[in-house]
Amino acid sequence: MSSGFQKKIGIHLFCTIYKFSFLLIILMGCSRVLWAQRTYSYTDSLFEASYVKTIDKLNVMYSTKRGIGLSGCELPYGYYDTQGFFREQVRESLLSSDFTPGTGFVLYHQEGNELHTFLLTSKFLVHGSRFVVPDTFRRWLEELRLNLGVEEQTNSRKPAARGATVQAQDWTPHMGYDPVTDSLSNCLFPPEIRPHLTGLKHLIIQPQHAIGLIPFYILKPYPDRTVLFIDSLSYSLCPHICNFKETSMDKYRNGYDKLRYGGFSSLVVGDPSYSQLEFTFPELPGTLEETRTIHSLITRYYHRMLKDSSRWMANSQKCHYLTGKEATLGRVQEMAEQADIIYLACHGYFDYDRLLENSFIALTPDENDSTGFWRAKQIQRMHMQASLVVLSACQTGTGKVYDGGFIQIGRSFFIAGASNVVCSLWSVEDLATRDLMQAFFGKMMALGRNPPELNMYQPAQFLRKAMLSVRKIHPEPAKWASFAVYGFSI
Repeated sequence: MSSGFQKKIGIHLFCTIYKFSFLLIILMGCSRVLWAQRTYSYTDSLFEASYVKTIDKLNVMYSTKRGIGLSGCELPYGYYDTQGFFREQVRESLLSSDFTPGTGFVLYHQEGNELHTFLLTSKFLVHGSRFVVPDTFRRWLEELRLNLGVEEQTNSRKPAARGATVQAQDWTPHMGYDPVTDSLSNCLFPPEIRPHLTGLKHLIIQPQHAIGLIPFYILKPYPDRTVLFIDSLSYSLCPHICNFKETSMDKYRNGYDKLRYGGFSSLVVGDPSYSQLEFTFPELPGTLEETRTIHSLITRYYHRMLKDSSRWMANSQKCHYLTGKEATLGRVQEMAEQADIIYLACHGYFDYDRLLENSFIALTPDENDSTGFWRAKQIQRMHMQASLVVLSACQTGTGKVYDGGFIQIGRSFFIAGASNVVCSLWSVEDLATRDLMQAFFGKMMALGRNPPELNMYQPAQFLRKAMLSVRKIHPEPAKWASFAVYGFSI
């Protein structure tokens, strides 16, 4: 065989291999595109199905416990004819001017023993899942609270009949702090979700079952398990994203001043008198100093906003401050419906058996109510206009768990019309709460000097910054991670 013929065969063979290699590369590229589309379509359809099921569970909860929430969510006619209908609805909301860049929406949905986690931003939708029994979450939450030492604190602050003795209980945890926080972090932020959290600044979380009672700030959601949630993210708990348009328009009802928390009036209540009650409550030594500082910050903020002295004198009369015997149930109820900012530093109690009738904020009794208890059922029937309600009170964020979510005192204020509610996840040590709330309002009101930077959807960011400051003084998570924002806040 001549060398020329061998050369021709070699060239032909090379060209053939080259063509097949090029074709193989094209086919591999096409298969990747098709697989990506298939994966995206599966995730998209799974999100849509989960979204609809959460609405169903929410409506069941509303129908079985009348009056506990907003009106039930109705599925739009023809939604099933549009692929990605709800995904685009949420994405459209995230792209609106109501939310800053870096905001993500997290939907949790329990299907049998599988917990689905969806992370949706204006650019992508990702999904992850973990097999976990719902009761396991409750057990982990109980173990977490035992490790934090908050169960003993909560029990010591429960109202008790005068003369009654409190029985001793065993508050020893069965799991360590790191194992329980690792377990919660792994389930709530599976590996498919973690890398996509980088670059985000805030999460609006729609929880299910007991998830909303978990202090997210102490979790470890990133691939680097030394980084905590609070180090990079703030969060808020929303009732359901289907209520977004219903609630988001509230921010315009009283004009631009409401967006800057320099609204028309405020109500600050601290350390009511409980001497006439049939129950005993432990003293709250830090609340007077706490509320004086908060009231001072609010009035000084009004003074900066209202440069005209006559306007200041008129509006300063609307900065109400009630303590001791003046903080009666009747006066608080009367002023609450007119206030743009409500701040309550007092005792709260949640009853798991009769949650609407027996859960309350404790105020000073008056001639119309000898108990002074502002019950959850009364609260949610009011017509509030507040942009911000802060419940610096025990157990206001604790709740009873249902398939469709959880019910708590803080939610009652949201139902009554408040845009955002800051409430406690457990009974908090008094002095630590004072430091946290003073830092929270101090940071929020300082930005009021530049109104465009301050709007009604920022309390969660200020709360996170306050927690970071207080963590330096009180490093124990039980003292700085105890509050959460309920609403569509960022």
